[in-house]
Amino acid sequence: MKERILWIDSLKGFLIFLVVWGHCIQFNNINYDNNIIFRIIYSFHMPLFFAVSGYCAFSSCWNINVIYKRARQLLLPFFFWIIVGLIITPPQSIENAFKIIEKKIINPELALWFLWVLFFVNMLTLLIRKVSLILKYKYDFISIIFTIILLLSSTITDIHIFDIKLICWYFGFYSVGAFLKEHDNSISKIFNTKFYLAILFISFITLSSMWMRKAPPLFYHLINLGNIFIYFYKYMTALTGILFFFLFFYTYNKNPIIKNIFWESLGLTTLGIYAIHFLLIHIVKISTIINGNLRWFIYAIIVLLLSFFVVKIIRHSKILKLLSLGEL
Repeated sequence: MKERILWIDSLKGFLIFLVVWGHCIQFNNINYDNNIIFRIIYSFHMPLFFAVSGYCAFSSCWNINVIYKRARQLLLPFFFWIIVGLIITPPQSIENAFKIIEKKIINPELALWFLWVLFFVNMLTLLIRKVSLILKYKYDFISIIFTIILLLSSTITDIHIFDIKLICWYFGFYSVGAFLKEHDNSISKIFNTKFYLAILFISFITLSSMWMRKAPPLFYHLINLGNIFIYFYKYMTALTGILFFFLFFYTYNKNPIIKNIFWESLGLTTLGIYAIHFLLIHIVKISTIINGNLRWFIYAIIVLLLSFFVVKIIRHSKILKLLSLGEL
């Protein structure tokens, strides 16, 4: 078993909190796309999750055991929670049930899309690693070529079936995580200063404050450089967020704000929290006495902690743990 990297667990815990917080705003605030906290969270949190996944899975090699393991960890829970959704909201007939399943496979964004996309990004990475060994080229070189090809594909095409567009988009962020892991020591020596952290933080806040989910950035009307620029801007916004938070958690990994049992425990239950919090958001309601962003913050903490404890209960059953979390 791999030795756990505790600051990575803390980073994952922080990220899953952002996921819950973002969804608490999205599902309860009709004007969520104009909420500054929502926009900042959404500008980087999923790309960073993919980068963390790439960092953790860097040493994986292409073989049938790894493919089976990834399918168990990602695809099995993906399909399990689709079935749970059918049980909670029963369709009118068996035929309709199969149509819903088919619809969510064709368009995984209607389900736990992150698991689906991460599985295929992971498989694509393993395949590229195999190709680099056969061709005797460095993995970084082959990975950069594929990243550029896939990024261009995601910008000039609009293929949403099976989330192909998202697979193309997020592959690059996953590769960034793998690159950071491979060159861990060199990067930490070069950038392990408060000066670089400050530069990255200022850059990230500046870029993310202008970010819009389904529209050009707020400053776009001043320049209007075309769609390619919009994708470039969004990629650079996410990239600065990835680099800042990676370096921040790495640099201050001994600080009790980062190195604590709360973040680390959350980091060990991210998949379960990701799946369960959707259900709890529709069940748990919070008083309207508290208004504004403080309300969504408190709401997110409540949903997060409840989801965490539900995962703890699920883990007492070997069958449920396997089906819902992909854990043996």
